[in-house]
Amino acid sequence: MIVWVRAPRIFRTISRLLGEQPLVADVRAALFRALPMIQGVAVKQDAIDAAGRHGVAFAYTGTWERFEIIVSAQDYQFLGTYGESVADRTFDLPGGATRTVKAGTPLVWSARMTAKVVDKAGDQP
Repeated sequence: MIVWVRAPRIFRTISRLLGEQPLVADVRAALFRALPMIQGVAVKQDAIDAAGRHGVAFAYTGTWERFEIIVSAQDYQFLGTYGESVADRTFDLPGGATRTVKAGTPLVWSARMTAKVVDKAGDQP
């Protein structure tokens, strides 16, 4: 079991890898195997990405927020992410001001439409 203190950081790192990097199937499978080992991660059925596609999500719930990595239920391709605040939280801003984010506020909602591998940087698929 991955310890609680590092769990949010590890979950975010896996989310970024899946969302920003072209990964071979073995690496993607290893990341999927690691996700359930992170304390606080659960599987959510019928998650929806920002393009309206339905999938399955690995959901991490922390003290202040919940984030989802949404994948296709058929082939486990990365579809997108979703995140929302689960508790009110007040932040200090420069100049002494504060801002409160209310529970239920969406924090991120994304969809990856296509991804292709090219031979070198700058090439178009």
